[in-house]
Amino acid sequence: MKEKLTLSIDKETKKRAKRHAKAMGKSISEIVEEYFNEISSSEEWSPPEGSVVEKLAGSLPIDDNRSYKEILAEELQKKYTVDEDSD
Repeated sequence: MKEKLTLSIDKETKKRAKRHAKAMGKSISEIVEEYFNEISSSEEWSPPEGSVVEKLAGSLPIDDNRSYKEILAEELQKKYTVDEDSD
């Protein structure tokens, strides 16, 4: 059963979100739901078996205890956050 969720966002962000959703052939609700499902999934991501990414995984030392999903969420937040100083 679907439930309603009210979000408050900047007017320009809303305009961009609508354009993006329309271009993807989805509603904003669908995109938000997919995003929340992705970041809240209990499954840990792993590269496809035999892929180049799998072969490179762990080859660089990282002093960061965040999970892939935490890093992804932070980078998506940076990417889609409106910078009020840029006009």
